[in-house]
Amino acid sequence: MAGSRTPLQIVRLSALLIAIIAALAFLVPAAAKAGEWRLAKISGDVRVHGADSTWKKAKTNQVLRPGDSVWTGRRSRALIATEDGSVLLSARSLVKIPSQVLPGNMTVLFQGQGRLKAKVRKKKERHFSVQTPYLAAVVKGTEFTVDMRSGRTRLSVSEGVVGAVDPVTGREVEVTGGNSLTASASGKFGADQAGSRSARDARADHDNDSPGRSIFGHSRAAARGNNGN
Repeated sequence: MAGSRTPLQIVRLSALLIAIIAALAFLVPAAAKAGEWRLAKISGDVRVHGADSTWKKAKTNQVLRPGDSVWTGRRSRALIATEDGSVLLSARSLVKIPSQVLPGNMTVLFQGQGRLKAKVRKKKERHFSVQTPYLAAVVKGTEFTVDMRSGRTRLSVSEGVVGAVDPVTGREVEVTGGNSLTASASGKFGADQAGSRSARDARADHDNDSPGRSIFGHSRAAARGNNGN
């Protein structure tokens, strides 16, 4: 795909990703709504941005409401869980629970920055998705990592198969265990070549600690203002 994505395109990506995932959900039978998200474990400075538009310190076993965001500070981690699986957030990561409910049984998580590792319970149909401005990862059940920083997203698959969807074109690429794919603001969307740094990193379990940029509108500076993280 040629050319760079403009800021206006990036703003529109989340809505387009929702439409793509909603279309995928229509391909499978409707089911009960996926269970609520909760903070299963926290370590260090972890905060939640809720309906009152303020950042508050997270609590273990705290239930996350639709529209809530979770942020992890420096040297901090959080494990969020739902009945479909769990997601481990590395340091300085930001995710958001969708405000709207998608049709069918699709569980969706928006990622604004940082690194997460997802372990998804296996089902017959695709039921879980992590969305970033540059790609959406859609799975039936497997383990994968999404690393978002410096204007690009890298999807690394530990086992099984993950569908990577380009939000601009709707094109989907299957990424198998031990492989990775990179998508970026410049328009890159494709598998990493064997032996490249991205491909090697697909097998690494390092912790991301880069500040990045939020796509959710609220400031992370406010979240870490109380303790300087």
